[in-house]
Amino acid sequence: MRIISLEYLYSAVFVFVALVCASTTGHAEEIKVFSVNGVKSVMTRLGADFEAASGNRVRFTFATIGSLQDKMAAGEEPDVRIAISSAISAAEIQGKLVPGSIVEVGRTSLAIAVKEGTPMPDISTAQNFRQAVLSAKSLVYSDPKSGAASGVAIAQLLNKLGIADQVKNKTTLITSSVGEVVVQGKAELGAQQISELLPVKGIAIQPLPTELQTVTIYRAAILAQSNKRQSAAAFIRFVTGAEAARIFSEAGFGKH
Repeated sequence: MRIISLEYLYSAVFVFVALVCASTTGHAEEIKVFSVNGVKSVMTRLGADFEAASGNRVRFTFATIGSLQDKMAAGEEPDVRIAISSAISAAEIQGKLVPGSIVEVGRTSLAIAVKEGTPMPDISTAQNFRQAVLSAKSLVYSDPKSGAASGVAIAQLLNKLGIADQVKNKTTLITSSVGEVVVQGKAELGAQQISELLPVKGIAIQPLPTELQTVTIYRAAILAQSNKRQSAAAFIRFVTGAEAARIFSEAGFGKH
């Protein structure tokens, strides 16, 4: 007798639910999704799964929150927006979202990265983390001016520890992948969200100690101007289902 694993059953149910949701739209549609980079790796995977299951197409635009807001201000109109909690709340207050459509998709915390094969500094306490940053020859993290959640959090942390000015001259601020900069040897130490560092090959990562952590929560919502609300809702249900939660967990998201 064939034994069917729970994982297989979960996957089958996951696809079945998506197909049922999609069938209510009556025809294939293109759903435009504006998403911050913090959930790019998972959303890319889930988007492909949703397309295969529903027949609808998902057109992602991944960027920093600042860049996405600029695009919307210039007239670009997505159907779904995925961003940090504060940005979604601001959009809700402004009446830009469909009431009741806001859901959490995942949450993640901060970590440091070094090139694989090099010593990982001790950051087990706030004092050790402070010393590790001061001792590093170079540091890279996301530019806070871009609105990147990790960049804002790291900048605030360096100020809190009283070392922002001391490390300024050896710090590089970017709007791309911190992990890739570390892999290329352009920075000794990188700091970013765990979820953004995990997909990068060739680095070792270590979460910040609890006393220094900042947890970022990502939420999704349907834009009020969308004329594809049914398909957008099906997409959101898909990326917040039980199987999606497992995939998010494997990618460094979870309950913190």
